[in-house]
Amino acid sequence: MKMQQQWDKPRRPSPVIFLTGFVYAAKESVGYVILAIVSTYLRKGNTNGDDNSPEKFPWLIAGLLAAVIILKFQKIFAWFFTWYWVAGNKVILKKGMFVKHQVELPFQKIQTIQIHQTMLHRLTQTCALTMDTAGSAKAEFVIEALKIDDARALKQFVRSQQQESHVVVKETIATEKQPLLTMRAKDFLKLCISENHLKSLALIATFVLGKAYDISQQLGLDSKRYIEEQSSGVAVSFWAIGILLSMALGIAILFSTIRVIIRFYDYRLQHTSTAFEISWGLFTRHRKTMPYAKVEFITWVANWLRQKMDMMVLRLHSLAESETEQALHIQMPVTNKKMFAHITDTYIPLLPAEIVATPAGIEKAYVYRKLLMIGLPITLIAGTLIWFYAGWHAGWVLLWLLYFAASQYTFYKNYRIWITEDAIQISRGIWGSEQVVIYLDKIVSVALHTSPYQRSNGYANMVLHLPGKSWVIPYLSKEQADYWTDYITMKIEA
Repeated sequence: MKMQQQWDKPRRPSPVIFLTGFVYAAKESVGYVILAIVSTYLRKGNTNGDDNSPEKFPWLIAGLLAAVIILKFQKIFAWFFTWYWVAGNKVILKKGMFVKHQVELPFQKIQTIQIHQTMLHRLTQTCALTMDTAGSAKAEFVIEALKIDDARALKQFVRSQQQESHVVVKETIATEKQPLLTMRAKDFLKLCISENHLKSLALIATFVLGKAYDISQQLGLDSKRYIEEQSSGVAVSFWAIGILLSMALGIAILFSTIRVIIRFYDYRLQHTSTAFEISWGLFTRHRKTMPYAKVEFITWVANWLRQKMDMMVLRLHSLAESETEQALHIQMPVTNKKMFAHITDTYIPLLPAEIVATPAGIEKAYVYRKLLMIGLPITLIAGTLIWFYAGWHAGWVLLWLLYFAASQYTFYKNYRIWITEDAIQISRGIWGSEQVVIYLDKIVSVALHTSPYQRSNGYANMVLHLPGKSWVIPYLSKEQADYWTDYITMKIEA
């Protein structure tokens, strides 16, 4: 009763919420601030005298600051409108200035409890606390600034109430935390080397081109004509192209390395008798508890290079987890197979691939239909358009068609399915590997989808529906799909 009395009265969050709200509003507005400054002082043909610019600058900043406060008033002054407390077997959050929102989360419905710390949170000994359930892809209970001791105490209280309600299975093993995984310098090096540098290069190029266009518009410059004039006056050689590509690749590798360090800095994975406890992040520190009973399915991904280096990224999925908020996903960089087996053993003692000797696959018709419905139409359209502008250079499109055909055939060859009495494991990929393991009783429903071509040729797509996620197994034989559908449905009903 003593613990209950501690939380049964409404409480406000930390006053630091004023600062977090203002920082949040400023981050959202920084792009508009830059464009406003550029538009005011650097626009081409600006008739205002430069002598008045220093006097106008403070007024411009003051005006922008006032606009930020007005537009984000509720976010900045959330302290006045936010209350949280515990009533009976649920935790309650009430917030809102004009429109009041009250969220009530029963203890037994809470899936994950996360604690996040930005640099501001660390300096003020506070954190952001979120709780989510299976009812929404976003966290329903969010407090942007809470004293770190209060957040940990509330988290411990909720978990203790779940244990008393038998929501989290108790064991006789001691509940002290045991270290399971930490990131060493060697692990960081392997992650940085095997990161997707082409993806980083694409992100950089998209950002630079987008900002260059915005700024050139504000300055009144014709960036397209400028590039054409510069390129026409310089002889382009393979040596120059090689230097540019090398510089771009070097920048992409540096950017990828920084992303990895920021994301996985001081990564720690611990486990108790009932849950994983994970913490990670440099500027924003995340702490998340995932009870074993709340893990719905697991996946692990490894690109071609990581496969050669015997490493992968393992992810634990909870109910209705948001696919867009990747920063909150529980992803574990695993650097050897022994550690991988140790972690997955908490979810499933033996993987289906370790039990079933001969896996099933998909039909080769998958490749033919992809070529006919996607590969050939894109090749014809792209080739025709290029022909009008570049003549015989349109023949290079055939190289893309060959690559597309090779990638789809590789996908067909790599697609494997293992099914046991309790679980299903799917392995797929083109130049890397993505695998998923799902307990059959975690599947909400299973369905068969067929196109006219598939119906006439005896094929079907089997779709496994989970809360917030669906997995499609394409181009199975109709007999195989019917048998698996009936079997999984029986397991679901049981």
